[in-house]
Amino acid sequence: MMTTRPMKGRGYRAMAAAAAAGLMGAGTVMAELRLAPVFSDNLVLQRDAQTRIWGQAEPDETVTVTFAGQQVETQADKSGNWIVKLAPMPASTENRILKAATQDEAIEVKDVLVGEVWVCCGQSNMEMPMWGNNPKFRQVNGAEWAQKGTNPLIRLANLVPIESRIRPFRDYQFKIAWKPATEESILVYPATAYFFGKELQETLGIPVGLLAATCGGTTIENWMSPTGLDKIPSLKELAYAVNATLPHRKEYQELVAKVKTEFADWMKKFDEALAADALPVPPENPHLPAPPAYPKELAVSVWPPKTTMLYNGLVYPLTPMAIRGAIWYQGCQNINDGAVYADKMQALLNGWRLDFQNPEMPFFFVQLAPYKLGGYKLPALWEAQQTFADANGKSVGMAVINDVGDLKDIHPADKTQVGRRLALLALSRTYGKTDVKADSPRLKSAKVVNGRYVLEFKHVEQFQTNERKPAFEIAGADGAYVPAEAETKDSVIEVFSEKVPAPAKLRFMWVPLAEASLFNEAGLPLGAFRVGDDSDPAAKP
Repeated sequence: MMTTRPMKGRGYRAMAAAAAAGLMGAGTVMAELRLAPVFSDNLVLQRDAQTRIWGQAEPDETVTVTFAGQQVETQADKSGNWIVKLAPMPASTENRILKAATQDEAIEVKDVLVGEVWVCCGQSNMEMPMWGNNPKFRQVNGAEWAQKGTNPLIRLANLVPIESRIRPFRDYQFKIAWKPATEESILVYPATAYFFGKELQETLGIPVGLLAATCGGTTIENWMSPTGLDKIPSLKELAYAVNATLPHRKEYQELVAKVKTEFADWMKKFDEALAADALPVPPENPHLPAPPAYPKELAVSVWPPKTTMLYNGLVYPLTPMAIRGAIWYQGCQNINDGAVYADKMQALLNGWRLDFQNPEMPFFFVQLAPYKLGGYKLPALWEAQQTFADANGKSVGMAVINDVGDLKDIHPADKTQVGRRLALLALSRTYGKTDVKADSPRLKSAKVVNGRYVLEFKHVEQFQTNERKPAFEIAGADGAYVPAEAETKDSVIEVFSEKVPAPAKLRFMWVPLAEASLFNEAGLPLGAFRVGDDSDPAAKP
C-alpha cells in the first residue's frame, strides 16, 4: 500500500516546537507532502513519454522524486504546488516504487508499472458495469468474464464518487484506487472500458492502465474543457457562459463590473426612496425600487452539472498526466443536436488535448446503436459523429455498432464488441498494427450510371450480407425518397428503383429501426450515410 513516512528534521522540529508553545490551534493549517490522488499503489505510468508527477508540499520546500533509476528535484511554489518531469521510459512489467520526499517526509507508491494509459469517459453506456444488482444495466455474462479475467498487467481505476465543479479543480477530493484486474475489480468496472483494455493488453503484451470517469444521463457539454470552446463559432454562447464563471477571463471581469455598477446605482436609488419614506409626509405610493436581475452566468450550482462541470471535477484533476489517449461513449442526451454535435465533439477534443499537453492525443469513440425511440434524429447524430471523425485524421476514429445494439434498450447489454472495436482502432491507428482491420466500410465515390447509383467503398474487399434487406432509399430531384434495391459486387454496390429513373439523392439506414445489413471481411458494419442531400438530416421525408 502507499505509505507516508515522517522524517525527524526541520519540519518535524518546527511542528513540535509550535505544539509545545500552544501555537497549533484549530485554525492553523500545516502543509504536508502530498502526491496528486492519481498517483497511488498499482499505478501505471505512460511509456515512451515525458512523465509528469505533481503534488503539494510546504511553500518553497525542495521535493525529490525517484523512480526507475531516475531522481528529479524541484521546489514547491509559494502556494505549495510542485511538479517534476521524468524522462521517457520503456514499458516494464516490474513492480517498482515511486517515491516523493522532502527533508522531513517521504511518500512511497508501490507496485508501479510502465505501459499504456487510457482515459475512458462518457454517460451511462460507458458507465455500465461488468456486473451488478440491476439485470437491465450490466454486461451479459459479465460475472463469467470476471471469473476468468484475472490479469496483473491490467490496472483499473474508477473515479467515484462523481465530482461536479463550477471551475477547473486540481484536486479530486476522493481516493483514486488503482486495482489489478481480478474477479472483484472487474465485476464493478465499466464493461466497454474493460474489454477495450483487455484487447489492448493481450495484443501488445505490456501493462495497460485504465482511468474511468463516467456519469449517466449527462450531455457532452458537461465533459468539455473551458479551454476548448473559444475557437468554435457555433458554440459562442456556451463559451460565454463558461468564461463568465472564470475570474481570469475578461467575460467574468466585465460582468462583475457591470453587476457592481448596477447594484451601486440601485442602492443609491433605494436609499433615496427610503429617505423619502422617512419624511413627515411620505410619498402617496411606495416606490422602493426592485433590485436588478442577477446574471444567470454567476448564479450557478454544481448539480445538476452544467457545461464543463464534470470535466472540471473528474477529468481536469488527471491533467497534465501523461496518457496515450481517450475513449468516449456518449450521445443519448444530445440526440436533438443534429449537425452541431460535431462542433461539440471538436470542442471537447480540442480542450482535452490542450489540458493533457498532448496535441495529437488519440481519441476513439462509439457511434450510438439503433434504438426504437431514435427516429430520424438518430441518423442525424450518426452523421454528425462521422463528420467529426472525418475532420480529424487517423488519430480520431469511430466504432460503428449498428449490428450489436438492442432496439428495445438504449443500453445494449453486450459491450464485448464495443470495447473490442475501440481497441482495434487503437491497435491499427495508434500502435501501427497493419494486420488489424479496424475500420468499417466507408463511401469512397458515388455516381449515377444508367439510372443507378454506383457506390464504391474503401475498407472492404467483398461485402458480406445477413438476413436483413439493406436500408437504401433513393429520390429524384423532387426529394421524394422510396425504398431501393441493392446489388453488391466486391467493394461496389449498385442501388436502383424502377420508381426513380433519374436518381439525384441517396441515403442508407435513414429509416427508423434500421439495423446493420452489410459488412466487410472483418465483420465490421457499414454505417449510415447520404449522397446528394444537404437538407436537415433529422427531418422526416
